[in-house]
Amino acid sequence: MAGNITTWDELTDEGKRAILEGDPDYKKIAKERKTTIAILTQQKDWYDNQPAYTGKGTVVGKDLGGTDPSLFTMESEQLTYIDAITEIIDGIIENHNNQKSKDKTTNVTFHLIDDGKNKKLLVEEDSGGIEQKKLDSVVKLGSSGWGGLYGVGVFGIGLKKGLRKIAKKHHLFTWHESDPEPCEMEFSPEFWDNAGEMKISSTTCQSPIMKNKKGSTIIHFRNLVEYDGQKLEFNDPFVKQIAMYYHQWISSVDGTLNISFKQGDFPPIPLPIIDLFSENKIKKEFTYHPGYEPRKFSLKMNGTPRKVKGVMTPSEIEIIMTFGLTKVTPDTELAGVYVYGNDRFFHGPDRSAKWGFGLKTDWGKSGIPKYHSTTNRFRVKFDIYSEN
Repeated sequence: MAGNITTWDELTDEGKRAILEGDPDYKKIAKERKTTIAILTQQKDWYDNQPAYTGKGTVVGKDLGGTDPSLFTMESEQLTYIDAITEIIDGIIENHNNQKSKDKTTNVTFHLIDDGKNKKLLVEEDSGGIEQKKLDSVVKLGSSGWGGLYGVGVFGIGLKKGLRKIAKKHHLFTWHESDPEPCEMEFSPEFWDNAGEMKISSTTCQSPIMKNKKGSTIIHFRNLVEYDGQKLEFNDPFVKQIAMYYHQWISSVDGTLNISFKQGDFPPIPLPIIDLFSENKIKKEFTYHPGYEPRKFSLKMNGTPRKVKGVMTPSEIEIIMTFGLTKVTPDTELAGVYVYGNDRFFHGPDRSAKWGFGLKTDWGKSGIPKYHSTTNRFRVKFDIYSEN
């Protein structure tokens, strides 16, 4: 009879939840279901502390989504995992920034959970929740309602690409502080196969766990997609790469943001501070040798007007270039050109020939020396600011 018992990997999610109800005998279950105690305890924690999607609540939004899905799947799958995670974080920081409160603290957790042959990703944050009337923008390609228009979450497709890169099934639970009750949505594999064309509904959330989650958003990622040569792992190198994107932006917004990454039952890794260009950093680590002092230039210009709330609005752009040499040769990988948009890091460090790296063979020609210690000390930052 024991030989006919369904293994843990073969069970449905409902079957696993039923087995782990109450006070389970982990050792016995692990042996019978051919799994590990570590996997069982992670799943137990998930079932006990996360809302369960039902889709049976009152409909609060219907026919959400729908737009041209042009190349959406291809573009999503071409993202790196770093890109996908930063697209999600961008929206959270935007939402936090919209609170305009120095007392606001937002906690963000990314938790990669082992479930045998499958993995799940949990994202939980309390930046304020998403308004029910704006849930359509979470579904529709080319629409943005989660963030404001100041920062980087403007085009409305980044979040969707980040979700689709990582998985093909999602449950989203949210409760905005202005709404009377929490709601939930499901992004099914069918939805992603028809992204931009298929429409879905949002319903009130009946899970008692959401009753104390006002101001929060929770996203469950299931059916994680595997890619050749890529692996989603929350380790120190991965988290440090993420951190490069956010020091300047987080430092510029009101309140406090705490972001952490956890894999399995390992301790969480908090997002570290990686400061490359703050005024204090430049004063402390850049050389002020006569003729080589850090320098800054700025340019203001008008960009192409764009429609904001139905009105064509001028686009004012400011570009600030800061550059200099560090006092001593740092980690060579930190030299190069960095590009920031509205305080969020986008590109770099770039040491390619298009910026002049390696083009100078002597001191009489333009460019950056190819064979000189200053090459590995030269650091440039472009800050591009535009409200619209």
